[in-house]
Amino acid sequence: MPLRDVVLFPWSVMPLLVGRAASLAAIDQAGEGGLLLVVAQRDPEVGEPRPADLHRTGTVVRVRQRVSTPNGTVRVLLEGLARVRITRFSARSGSLRATVDPFPFVDSDTPASLEVLARRVVSQFEEYVAQQRRLPAEVASLVQTEGSVARRACAVAAHVGAQHDVRQSLLEEPSLSSFLTRLSDLLRGELDLLGLERKLEDEVRGAVVRNQREFFLNEQLKAIHRELGQDDDDLADLEAQIAAKAMPDPVRERAQRELRKLRRTPASSPEGAVARNFLDWILALPWTERTDDVLDLARARAMLDEDHHGLDEVKERLLDYLAALALAGTLSGPLLCLVGPPGTGKTSLGRSVARALGRKFVRVSLGGVRDEAEIRGHRRTYIGAMPGRIIQGMRRAGVVNPVFLLDEVDKLGADWRGDPAAALLEVLDAEQHNAFSDHYLEIDYDLSQVLFITTANSLNNIPEALRDRLEILRLPGYVDQEKLEIARAHLVPRQLRAHGIAPESVTWEPDALPGILRRYTREAGVRELERRIARVARKIARRRLADAAVAASDI
Repeated sequence: MPLRDVVLFPWSVMPLLVGRAASLAAIDQAGEGGLLLVVAQRDPEVGEPRPADLHRTGTVVRVRQRVSTPNGTVRVLLEGLARVRITRFSARSGSLRATVDPFPFVDSDTPASLEVLARRVVSQFEEYVAQQRRLPAEVASLVQTEGSVARRACAVAAHVGAQHDVRQSLLEEPSLSSFLTRLSDLLRGELDLLGLERKLEDEVRGAVVRNQREFFLNEQLKAIHRELGQDDDDLADLEAQIAAKAMPDPVRERAQRELRKLRRTPASSPEGAVARNFLDWILALPWTERTDDVLDLARARAMLDEDHHGLDEVKERLLDYLAALALAGTLSGPLLCLVGPPGTGKTSLGRSVARALGRKFVRVSLGGVRDEAEIRGHRRTYIGAMPGRIIQGMRRAGVVNPVFLLDEVDKLGADWRGDPAAALLEVLDAEQHNAFSDHYLEIDYDLSQVLFITTANSLNNIPEALRDRLEILRLPGYVDQEKLEIARAHLVPRQLRAHGIAPESVTWEPDALPGILRRYTREAGVRELERRIARVARKIARRRLADAAVAASDI
């Protein structure tokens, strides 16, 4: 019967659970009380071993007990009788049979020498049992009661925890003296490992005791400081900031609760860093801070015209909002969606709106976002968690009423981490965004005073539920005459200044810009036109440097 990861020594008793068909057949043929040859496999992963997969030294055993279990396996109790060498294998009646020769311990050493070796092994084994918690103390006493040296040696070998190949090499030792010598070396190595393990455990236990002692002393020190009115400066500063910060009462109560938790947390604990980061976010976010709106329609119209050519529908819609805000005092911001081809000025229009209203401007790009946590934030269950992009943008703005541009809303994705577009529904819904819930903060945050503007190149990729909450303003693109006016008023001066050239120092031929427009651009926007103008600006810069070099050489 082949054995996996098990080596059975003579004069030892071992229970086994047998489930392989060939092994069950061998046990059935031997019968209870019969003899059986057990041999260790060379590779325990082999399911149906052949003779080449088995060692040539094994043990003849007696089947002392055989009990069938409900799941089809058999529990047997085997008693080792003698070790043998296999000379030949044969297959018969569906089972593996072997021809064996006896392989007793042959030794030329005197009985006294063997007894000395055996006593040393037994002494080492007693120390091994005392340090090895998995073996009962009675095992050492049972080994000492064995009569012969060979029985004592095999009893020790049967209980020593060693690798499978080491135990097999012990079984194959030709003489009893070499068996005892190898066994003594093995026990010495195991004792060294157990001693090192015990030393490491003592060090860890000592470190735990020291940490507990330091924690207790730190708590006593904090109590003494509180009694003396000398609380920790850092925590006292946090408490002062919470008291001075204008925030709603529920938020203040939550911050004070986190501060009390931080006081009870040891400085070395990761939970202290999490609580401290949370308080830093609470203090950094705007809760009541706001900018005053500039409610001057004529000024707003002039700024929009100054920054953008055309786009009359968009400008009219924004001026209508400004007029309604001037009359009502407070007005939930419109949820505008600027839809148009690339290069039509959607992003820059949002910046111009913020400038016209006198508000802070925040831009968040949503292109390629696939994780819902990017919008709602991560839960504070691990180190490194942080709020979502909406709360991060509000922190950058520093006020509760910025112009918030959500760029490329049509390029949101979705995968196993959630649907960011669904998370945006709460942000862009006028009925819900006054109590936006971020997973990191776990506190309702008011977004009702924010003027949200979204941009998209196409409506087809925006989910229907999200598109239903948006007011669509289309930017269809520019005709050639509009592009020419934009180039003269905005693109040419901007590119010349960017390349270190004063705009007034350059004279353009009448047909230069129209020629660039007709020959090199076919887009709805003006990005390619601006790139072409930038190429011309670089040529001008290069020519001026060359002229300056020639003039310097003439001097």
